[in-house]
Amino acid sequence: MTDLDILYPHPGSKGWAPVTALAKLAADQLGGELVELNGAEWKTSMFKARALLPRVKGGGRRALLIAPYPAHLQNILELEVIAKRYDEISAWVFDSFWTDRVPMVARRGRRFDHLYVTNPEDIEPWSKLVSWNVDCLPWGSDVFGNYPVNNRKMVDLLRVGRQPYSWDDDKSTLEVAARFNVKFEGRPPFGHDDDSSHDLLRRRMNESKLVLAFSNSVDRAYYTHQEREYLTGRWTDALASGCLVVGRLPKCEATKMLLRDASTYEISSNLTLGIKQVREIVHDWKPEVAQENQMLALKFLDWRHRLAVIAKDLHIDPPKLKADLCAIDGYLRGARRSSY
Repeated sequence: MTDLDILYPHPGSKGWAPVTALAKLAADQLGGELVELNGAEWKTSMFKARALLPRVKGGGRRALLIAPYPAHLQNILELEVIAKRYDEISAWVFDSFWTDRVPMVARRGRRFDHLYVTNPEDIEPWSKLVSWNVDCLPWGSDVFGNYPVNNRKMVDLLRVGRQPYSWDDDKSTLEVAARFNVKFEGRPPFGHDDDSSHDLLRRRMNESKLVLAFSNSVDRAYYTHQEREYLTGRWTDALASGCLVVGRLPKCEATKMLLRDASTYEISSNLTLGIKQVREIVHDWKPEVAQENQMLALKFLDWRHRLAVIAKDLHIDPPKLKADLCAIDGYLRGARRSSY
C-alpha cells in the first residue's frame, strides 16, 4: 500500500454510484486507503477562516480528493482540522461545469497541487480562479472490470436516468415500443446502497443492445446546468457494456474526444418517431457490435488510463495499476491481430 489517501465526500443523494465505484477502484488501483468524508458543505465561520490560511505540510502522505461538486473541495479542511497533513494533494472535480460555485478554499493560496476537471471547456475558467495548473481527466468507466462483454443481449432498448418529457414515462414508452416489436426496459431500480445500485445498472446494460440517453439541453431537469451541455457516466458506462447509445449527444468537447460515430445515434425526442428509429438500429445490430464497442471503450474510456495520469503527477508507481494496464494492452493487441 502506498502513502496515499483517496478522499471521497459522498453527496448523499442517489445517482452518484458511478463516482463512488471510481473512488473504490482508485484506492485499489493506486494502492491507497479510501477515506469517506462528510459530504456536507462547510459554512461555519471557523471553516471559512481556515480556508484563507496556507496549507501546513508534513507527515509524508499524499491525497487524491474525488469531488462530485466544486463545493466538496473544501472537505479537505475536514482532514486538516483533525491534524491530517499532506505533502501533496490532487483534486478531481466531476461536475466541474459549475464554475460559479468554486469555493474559497480553492480560490485562495495553493492548498492543492493538481486539479483535474472533466470537461476541456472548464480548464480556462478554472485556471482564472485558482493558482495552480488545471488539466482535464474526462469521464470514464471500469471497462476492464466488466470485460468480456455479454454479446447475447436480449433487451433492445434500456432507459437510464433523466429523459425528455415524451420519453420520461416508462409505461407509455413500453406500450409504444411493443407496437413496433422493440423490447424495452424502463429505468433500473436503485439498490439499497451505491454498490448494489451500480451492480444493478451494469447488469441491465450488459443485457441491452441500446441505451437511451439525452443531453441536458433536451430535458432541462432542475438539477442540471441550464446553459452548459456535458457528458456523464450514462454514456461511458453504456459503451463499457458494449451498448450503442441513442438519444441526443451533448454538444461539448468531451463528446468529440470520447465518443465514436459508430457507437452513438441521434434519434427524435418524439416518442413514436424515436421508437421507429430504434427499430431500424436494432434490425441492423449484430453481436460483433457489442464486442467492438467494448474494445473501443477499453482503449479510450477505462478509468485506469485516467488514474495513470494521476499516479504520474503524484510520483507513485502502483503495481496493480501497471499490471491492469498491461493486461488491457494485451487484449487490445489481440483484438487488432484478430481483425487482420
